[in-house]
Amino acid sequence: MRMFFWQYNRHLKMRASTFTWLAISMLLCGALMGQANPLPLTELDPVYIASEKLVVTLTPESAVVAGTFTFKSKDSETNPSDFPTYVWIPIWLPEPDQADAATALFWQTFGTNLLNQVKPAHHETMERIIGLKATLGDKPIETVDFFGLYHSVNLDRLLNRNIIPWGKERKGALQLLRNSLDPEFCCLVFPIVGDQGLTQKSLPFAVHYRQPLAVSGKGRKFYYVPMFKDLPNDISTLDTNTYSISLTVATNCQAQVTANGSHYDLRAGQSLMISPKHLSAIRATVTADSLPVKP
Repeated sequence: MRMFFWQYNRHLKMRASTFTWLAISMLLCGALMGQANPLPLTELDPVYIASEKLVVTLTPESAVVAGTFTFKSKDSETNPSDFPTYVWIPIWLPEPDQADAATALFWQTFGTNLLNQVKPAHHETMERIIGLKATLGDKPIETVDFFGLYHSVNLDRLLNRNIIPWGKERKGALQLLRNSLDPEFCCLVFPIVGDQGLTQKSLPFAVHYRQPLAVSGKGRKFYYVPMFKDLPNDISTLDTNTYSISLTVATNCQAQVTANGSHYDLRAGQSLMISPKHLSAIRATVTADSLPVKP
């Protein structure tokens, strides 16, 4: 998972879900006429990922993702901002034609609308399939809606329609997400609101969710794209003491992993630690005797 954040100036400050519904609903009109790693987005001072520890457990049906991140703002170290930071959490989900039965239920429930709100009647489906949990420090943070970027979305047309002030940073983030799409995966983006502690106090931001695997050939596929927007030039993500992604294979399957140009064969119960690189996708194909073969 990669997350996007930004901080609003005073005249743009509002509840995250209110902004999301206003902004995306308006853009949806344009879509119909024409469509995790946290990644910082800010119109005031750049926010970047100061540390990342992500653990992915690959099972025959899904990947269980648990990550802890800290963030810093380049300017707030000398001139702290009192504005809250808003966060986008992207989760790559199989396209409908690559879905298993559980993920097909997700698409049946929510559809492929640009904007979706998790209504009370749909909480159980969302919890069972995605189960997203987020905390800042020891404070749980609610996720109430999400929007989707699909291969059918004409994002350039949406961004060029000046319906709302997207801003350079948010436009850039949407372009990054769109460009990260794999042919078998779309991207669901869950916007949430943090607070000043995200950057001023470097409180740990933790996420936990399930990512269904795409059904393809004789296995199931996992896909993830690290993104490190606005990372200072003197900071390297190659230091696994600060930035790391660990993949562990459950005891009832095996996986073939491709990351940073290298290929790894992991047997049941084995683990692999990877140094994440900006926009360098991590792919895995999970196989198990119990998995049905797709014709």
